[in-house]
Amino acid sequence: MVNRAITMCAAVMLLACDSRVAPQREWRPEDHSQPAEVDPSRVPQAQPSNEEGGVERAAAALWNVSCASCHGRDGHGQGSGRPPGAQMPDFASPDFQKQRTDAQILSVIREGRGMMPPFGKQLNDQGMSALVQHVRKFGVTATK
Repeated sequence: MVNRAITMCAAVMLLACDSRVAPQREWRPEDHSQPAEVDPSRVPQAQPSNEEGGVERAAAALWNVSCASCHGRDGHGQGSGRPPGAQMPDFASPDFQKQRTDAQILSVIREGRGMMPPFGKQLNDQGMSALVQHVRKFGVTATK
């Protein structure tokens, strides 16, 4: 029985290590070329989007990437990346919303204030305006 098991293992090893493997061919550029023709019915078409909805989504994404680490995703100023001991404004607070104009919020985004860096060179006017409107939405959400 032991001899038979050894014989079986040897046979399996010989088959697995067969040196008659198909020869490798060299890679050619056409191996990774684009198809000659694209079937238009298989290309996904962009869906028409609501301009305002697209701006809102873009502003929310911009907020999440550039602002939420300090100000929090919800705008309450409790972001995990805020500097230790820093007092962040609560954008959802009715007092904050009443005490600041859009121009003042825009100025802080553009020029920075205290520990907040300026974003005037990274964002265009449309992006900064979208962020102002996003900050305003925190106040609307809080009053509902």
